[in-house]
Amino acid sequence: MGVNLANRNKFIMALIGSSLVGFTLLILNSFFAHNFNYNYLISNLVLAWIPLLISYLIIITLKNNSWLSWKPLTLTFIWLVFLPNAFYMITDFIHLQDVQSNYAVYFAVSFASIIFNAVMLGFVSLYLIHDELKKRLSFFSTNTIIVFILLICSLGVYLGRDLRWNSWDIIVNPAGILLDFVQRIITPGDYGSIIGISGALFVLLTSIYALSRFMLAFIKEREN
Repeated sequence: MGVNLANRNKFIMALIGSSLVGFTLLILNSFFAHNFNYNYLISNLVLAWIPLLISYLIIITLKNNSWLSWKPLTLTFIWLVFLPNAFYMITDFIHLQDVQSNYAVYFAVSFASIIFNAVMLGFVSLYLIHDELKKRLSFFSTNTIIVFILLICSLGVYLGRDLRWNSWDIIVNPAGILLDFVQRIITPGDYGSIIGISGALFVLLTSIYALSRFMLAFIKEREN
């Protein structure tokens, strides 16, 4: 990311600290509301850390290997499998409708904290891969791949939220996912939901990621 090791470590510690804030807020809210139905958000946040860790492994592997060799390709595939988990948590806001009204604001804050951290982890991971692609490909090719990745993530969120598949199923039951997805495609009534949900997420993720890239470029320019 163009920073030295010390600053990178500080940033990782900041991400850990921010994640712990979200964890603490949720636990406290759950304790005072006597409602522990949303503790699954914690495991979802842990899943959001996986693509970031894998992206670092990819970077390390690329130092001595071509991206088309089996190690980077395998890690990249695993990264793509888990990356949608980070953005999937955006859809967890729908569970706020089940919260008691007198605790709604408190849980909204804890939800927002955890979901923000998950999305941040996903974008940082994507940013790292983006920078590695920039070293090897043209501007157009790099951005085309990034857009395609965000599209995959949007479809992945749809598969998880509406069809209830998870990342492991891509490895253990890919035929089931493909069959389920194709059935939705050929059913006119369900086709609209795929376009609507995946399209909305794609626009949201792409716009936020583009904004974050421009923001970082602006900050670097100001520092120089």
